[in-house]
Amino acid sequence: MGRQRINKITLSYIAGFLDGDGSVLLQFKPSKRHKFGFVVYPSVRFYQDSNNEKILYWIKNQIGYGYMHKRADKRRGTIMTQYSIEGANQVKKILAQLKPFIQLKKKQTEIILKVIEILQNNGVNKKSLLEISRLYDKFAQCSYISHRRKYTGETIRNVIAKINS
Repeated sequence: MGRQRINKITLSYIAGFLDGDGSVLLQFKPSKRHKFGFVVYPSVRFYQDSNNEKILYWIKNQIGYGYMHKRADKRRGTIMTQYSIEGANQVKKILAQLKPFIQLKKKQTEIILKVIEILQNNGVNKKSLLEISRLYDKFAQCSYISHRRKYTGETIRNVIAKINS
């Protein structure tokens, strides 16, 4: 499930790549299987034009887990390759290793690691989701504004309030 150790120089390079051509994501995704109607979904993604995708395969080989995906970039009219790491355990594992070297996305990294800690220690319940919703608001403040964002911290708090009414 991944390499045992990645050397510091390689971690530094991967962190720089993440800062420049990657994303640290914290999302709420709809889920009918969960009591609150959504699931907390942390992920790390690296992007590159498919003409230069070899670097993403190299990064994936260094990390040892995650998956590759191609998608159309309609703005540029090109095909992009995306390397994704998903799930709390894998995201925590790689971000904990990259954290000392991350510069631009340091705050987002710290918030995601805190969210994962809350989920792993407390599970998904009203109290943990309220705390995560506040962290999500902080995360949104230090991330690029997305007009596609369906859920906000306030949305999550409203959903929680309705379930217990």
